[in-house]
Amino acid sequence: MSSRHQLCPKCKTPLVLTIESEYIGSERRITYKYRCNACNYKVVLERVILRKVNGYLRLEVVRRTETYH
Repeated sequence: MSSRHQLCPKCKTPLVLTIESEYIGSERRITYKYRCNACNYKVVLERVILRKVNGYLRLEVVRRTETYH
């Protein structure tokens, strides 16, 4: 874990790495994020998207940092 993600910037509680998987239609998303259990602050690190396009599977990896308060 990088030093800037060790503690929640809002309440100073240690952040926990979580992996979330969801199905949306013909698409599967796996999201890696840090989450604060105390105040629900979130930092999205990476999202992996697998979808069917014209009978083929397409894999997309989106690396970004989003924060949710």
